[in-house]
Amino acid sequence: MINNETHLLYSVLCYEEGHCRRTQHILKVYALAKLFGEQEKISVEDQQILQAAAILHDVAIKYCKEHYNGDASQNNQKQVVSILVTRFLESTNYLPSYVPKIIEQVLAILRLLYPIYCYLFWFFHSRGETP
Repeated sequence: MINNETHLLYSVLCYEEGHCRRTQHILKVYALAKLFGEQEKISVEDQQILQAAAILHDVAIKYCKEHYNGDASQNNQKQVVSILVTRFLESTNYLPSYVPKIIEQVLAILRLLYPIYCYLFWFFHSRGETP
C-alpha cells in the first residue's frame, strides 16, 4: 500500500459536495500544513501524517450536521471522527500503521481548537465588548 494524499484530498472534497466554506478551509489548512512541515524539514512520515490530519481535521462536521440534528459540537465530532478518518484512510490506501497516528493528530486538533472557537464565538457575539 502507498499513501495517496491526492486521492485523500479529492475524496474529502467530494464528500463535502462543494460546500464553499468547508472546501476553502480544508484547502487552506492543507496548504499551511504542507508549507510549515516543509519549512521545518520534518521527516517524510511526519509530513504525510501532518498533511492527512490537515485534510481530515473537520471531516466530522458534515456527518454530525446530518446525523445529530444539525449539532456539530466538539463532543459529537469526537464520537464519530475516528470512524470517519479510518474509512477515508482505508479507502485511499494509507498504510495501516499511519491510521492511529493520523487519528491522534485529528483528535488533538479538535481539543486544541475548542477553546479558540469558544473565544471567537464570545467575541463576535459580544461585538468585542468585554463581559
